[in-house]
This record gives sequence, structure tokens and C-alpha cells, in this order.
Amino acid sequence: MLDELFSAISQKMRVDFEKVTKQILHNGERGTARETILQEYLETYIPKKYAFAKGMIINAMNECSKQIDIIIHDSIITPYLFDIGTTMIPIETVYATIEVKSRLTKDELEKAIKNIESVRKLQKRTINGISYSTAGYIFAYDSDSSLETIYKNYIELSKDIPISHQVSCICVLGKGLILPVMKDGLLTISTFPGENTLYAIFNDPENSLLMFYLLLFHTLNEIQVYPPNMIEYAQSTGKLNTSLFIPSGYMPDDAVYRFMGHSLSMKDVNSIQEWRQKFFSGNLKRDEMLQCEFGMMIPMLNSQYGTLENVPKDCKFTFMDIPLDFEIFKKHYFIYQKGNEATPQEKSDLQKYGDFLFAIYAENQEKIKQTNQSKES
Repeated sequence: MLDELFSAISQKMRVDFEKVTKQILHNGERGTARETILQEYLETYIPKKYAFAKGMIINAMNECSKQIDIIIHDSIITPYLFDIGTTMIPIETVYATIEVKSRLTKDELEKAIKNIESVRKLQKRTINGISYSTAGYIFAYDSDSSLETIYKNYIELSKDIPISHQVSCICVLGKGLILPVMKDGLLTISTFPGENTLYAIFNDPENSLLMFYLLLFHTLNEIQVYPPNMIEYAQSTGKLNTSLFIPSGYMPDDAVYRFMGHSLSMKDVNSIQEWRQKFFSGNLKRDEMLQCEFGMMIPMLNSQYGTLENVPKDCKFTFMDIPLDFEIFKKHYFIYQKGNEATPQEKSDLQKYGDFLFAIYAENQEKIKQTNQSKES
């Protein structure tokens, strides 16, 4: 029963396809693109949730694919912002692409492979962080060689392309398909090539169109697409200024400021700014010296290295153009943290270290004030 059903479906699909082709030619639209014929045909068999377009595909990293013949994307979540003359579809909303060829030569096969690679390598940025791969198909009305030769050419032309960026299926109308199957058993068809698959030949000329449709429909239902993170798209080019400002006095201490891969709490940021202002005013007092130096340096070191223990032992930083050894700095900071629990000797060492820093600061006070006045002016 099922055999008879699929045989009838296959025959009807071939007849319908021939009608579409003949109608376009009969209307004198010989210039109509081959992809339009296939697209109009597929639209009668594919649910309305899937939209069809021709154009390029972009991502939030400001990367773009080559020109694509047929893009199958979600009709609901694709933003209309990109359809301005040249259609640009966000990669996150794309289920599959199809490269369409009148006659599949080796050169045309290579172009199609590169076009599909240009799509499949685009990274996705969805609003929930979840994404599926985009399928890439090649459909040819005819070819100048057998499926076996196309198979050999494809393997040769794809050898330097990562498996995750390779073609999902090649269909030559009236000849058959080349598609991935699982290595284990060599019978299970895969919608995507991978490390556990290899390409096989479906050598059935009469049912090539039906098999192409079934595989495409299966792929569309297997893939889930989620809305693109449009804020990341806006920020990627720098054309849209998305910098934000929070008025002074309204920033909570538990807010976090991120820069160059590091994080600082707003409490630390405010503390650093306060001590910097006092430091560069030139009016810092002796008993504020250690609190100021530790208050500025410790949060920044913790932000950069995670903890002080991760700071390289040979790390050095400058204080008023004077190089300071980090290990000595860290030793005195630990004493400073002890407070009254520090031993008399430790307190004496800390006093000397503070005197040393303040002597450098006092010696450069006029220079500091001049620098600060220059910044203000």
C-alpha cells in the first residue's frame, strides 16, 4: 500500500514540476531564473511557516555569505529591517539554502560548494543562546557527468572544507542524489554531514525529485530556529551607539562594570575614582597613603588575575615612574589587612613602606598638581 502511495506521489510531483517549467517558458519568461522555477514549485509543497528568498545571509559579527539562490527562512521571526533593495537574512532565522544549477559541471559544483560553506560557517547569536546548524543543498536540472563522477569531484573539491561546513545533499533531477549516511550500518540517512557519516549515492532517477523533497522536508522539521539577538547586530558595526549612561547617585554598589574581559564592581570603581581624584589633587595625607595605594591597585589586580595569588611573581608596576616589586607590595598589603593583629615588627615594616611611598608622592606633588590642572583645562 505504502509503495503504491509513494509511487503515485512521485509521479504527481514530476508532472507538477514539468507543468511549472512549461508554464514559465510558454509565458515567454525564458529569462526567469532557474531558481524561481524550483522555488515556485517548492512553495506548493512546503508549509506557509517557511518563507523563500534570494539574497545574502548575515550574522551579528558583521559577516556575510555569498549570493544565495534560494534561502528558506522562518516567515514569522525574520526581521523586515533587512529587506531594503538587497535582501539580507539573519543567519539565525535560516533553515536551509539551495544552490540551483541548470547543468552541474565541475566548475558549477565548486561554486555551489563554496556558497554553501559561506553560509554554514556563519556563527549564530540567538536571544536564548540555542541554535541549530543550517542545511545546504545543491539542486541541478541536469549534469554533464554521472553521479559517480560528481561524487568523486565533490570529495575532491571538499577535502579542505571542515565537515561541519559541507553540503547536506546534492540532487540531479532524473539521475539521483548524493547524501550523507551514518557509517554504522550505512543505511541511516543523516540530515547533516559529520565525523560519523560518509556520502552515499541514491541511484534512482524516477524518484530523485521525491527523495529530494522528503529529505528537505525532514530537515526543515528537524531544525529549530530562534529569533536573532538584534541588540548584538546593532552593536556589531558601531553605527548604532548603544552606550548607556546612568546618572551619578543612582548606580548601586552591586552593579558590575566590564572591560577588556575583566570585571569590577561599581563599589570598587567608585572607590578607585575617589582615591584617584584625591591622589591627583596633590593633597593626599601621609596617613591616607597606604589606603589610597591599596584601594586603587588591589581591585584592579583582582579583576585582571582573579586573585592576588595568580599575579605573576615577577610582575612589576610603577609608582610615580618608580618601579615597584609586586611581591613586596603584596607582602605589605597582607600586613595592612591584619590591622591590630600585626606584630610590632610587621607594623614597623608597614610604616617604613608607607613612608617610602609618601616620600615619592611628596617629592612629586607639584608635578601631580600641574598634571591635574592640565587635565581639567
